[in-house]
Amino acid sequence: MKILCYIFSLLALLLFTSYKTVEKEVRFGVKVGAFPTGKIQNYAIFRDRVNGVAISYFPDENAFLNYLAGTWPLPGEGRRNYLAENEVEHFKIYNYAKDDSMWYCPALDSLWKLRFAIHPLDKNKANGWSNGILKPSARQYEFLGKNYNLRSFEGSYFIDSNFFKILRDVTNPIWVAHYKSL
Repeated sequence: MKILCYIFSLLALLLFTSYKTVEKEVRFGVKVGAFPTGKIQNYAIFRDRVNGVAISYFPDENAFLNYLAGTWPLPGEGRRNYLAENEVEHFKIYNYAKDDSMWYCPALDSLWKLRFAIHPLDKNKANGWSNGILKPSARQYEFLGKNYNLRSFEGSYFIDSNFFKILRDVTNPIWVAHYKSL
């Protein structure tokens, strides 16, 4: 009987003990596609917690860049320039109409080219790098899956280290030529 009470007490202690939720590092991601919002890119910030609860935030491009560049702090992370830490080109441009400056990342402006041969919303833009009109060729898809863990443009994000890797790569002319040749 004493053993049963001991086991029950130990079990109760384990079940009712308050665990501190420990946060893992923040992860960034981007999905390229044609969205109902009229945008062709969807940005996300993911925070995983040890207890399995995931927190996601889907900001617009300007907010996303402010978090990435460290202008706006992320809870628990403070202000970190993730773009500089990951050697991704970015700079401020001045908006005379608003008398304000905003971040610009040339790589983010090129990601649509991975999926589309022609920009789906602006026909005046230069051609994309996709060998298909609305999606890449099978070889391009295979390349993106193998190198960036992208399963599909419809459901997958370039996320975590692959997010920063693709941002660096799409600004490399040798990489672009290789991707176009697939």
